[in-house]
Amino acid sequence: MNDNQTNTIRKRYNRIAGVFDIMDNMIQETWRKDVTQQAEGKVLEIGIGTGKNLEYYHANGRKDHYDAGTNLYKRTRTRGTNWFTRITF
Repeated sequence: MNDNQTNTIRKRYNRIAGVFDIMDNMIQETWRKDVTQQAEGKVLEIGIGTGKNLEYYHANGRKDHYDAGTNLYKRTRTRGTNWFTRITF
């Protein structure tokens, strides 16, 4: 993937950031809880969106996340993610 394609994807996710949680409601909360609570040690969540999974992770161990949409990432900050580290490529 080249920089032009990456920027196109980033713009798309930034554009939908305001309604992302509505679209993300298709995923049942019980599924989020079941999957995330199995994570141990070092965790890298790719495509974190607005961070709806964050409340279900155990706080122990290192947690990193990435999302192409910077507007989505801004919304994760409102979810108390001080123990999660954003990575960039």
